[in-house]
Amino acid sequence: MDDRFRRVACLVDNMPAELAADGPWIVVATAPATSAGGSSRPVAQTGDDLQFWVRRQVAVWPAPIPIGVDQPQLRSGGVTFASAHLTAGPAAGPASGPAVRYHCALEADGSSLFALAAGALRDSPGDGAQVWALGEGALAWLTVATLRLAAAYAEYAGAPGHAVVQLSIASYGPGGGAVPYEVWNHGDHGYAPAGRRLARVEPARRPVDLAACLSADLTKVSRAFVVEVLRQFGLAGSRHFTPTGALRCRNFTGYDERIRGWAEAIGVPFEL
Repeated sequence: MDDRFRRVACLVDNMPAELAADGPWIVVATAPATSAGGSSRPVAQTGDDLQFWVRRQVAVWPAPIPIGVDQPQLRSGGVTFASAHLTAGPAAGPASGPAVRYHCALEADGSSLFALAAGALRDSPGDGAQVWALGEGALAWLTVATLRLAAAYAEYAGAPGHAVVQLSIASYGPGGGAVPYEVWNHGDHGYAPAGRRLARVEPARRPVDLAACLSADLTKVSRAFVVEVLRQFGLAGSRHFTPTGALRCRNFTGYDERIRGWAEAIGVPFEL
């Protein structure tokens, strides 16, 4: 097995038990091909510097996810940032809105894992069943944001180049698979489910050129992951990307201006 695939699997397997099954989590794990062992930045020993770096990276995000606000937890081989209340109920705001709980693991070899709570427990309008409602817009922009952050961290750690990236949608803790998932979006009938309901979402995993994730090609790379996940729900394409990968700002309902400003700030294509 390619070592990158093994390292991605280890990152996901080492998710903390505190991420209980109180909501769906968007999880992006990245393992670069190049070891950062020779990096001049001993990232596992510089928690304060890394905290400042992370806060600067997320400052331009279109929703306030406070990665780096909490004190870094130094450990052997890396640094962890986590929100103080990983299990404090569903994500704030609507299921398509910002996540406020997170877990971020940055490894000395340039690997990383970002878990962001996104969505809420809702009664599906079709049959009243309880589901995890995952906002399609949240999936789109959080994938773009975390892919860019993972690539930037790999570069920071001295491990640029190609990587294996895995995008997962999951609930954690005992009984994490008891509630099924639906993708919800804003349409003619308000905020409602789109596509079919799933008991489990298979991870999207593929090799990625990290340099592309620090360029205007970021959204094109992100779209491929999002479309692979949405296809499982029976959805073709993504309402939030054009076929060529530009962000469709108008479809991020309530966040269109923020998405436009963010796209301009990070230099990716968009349409109004």
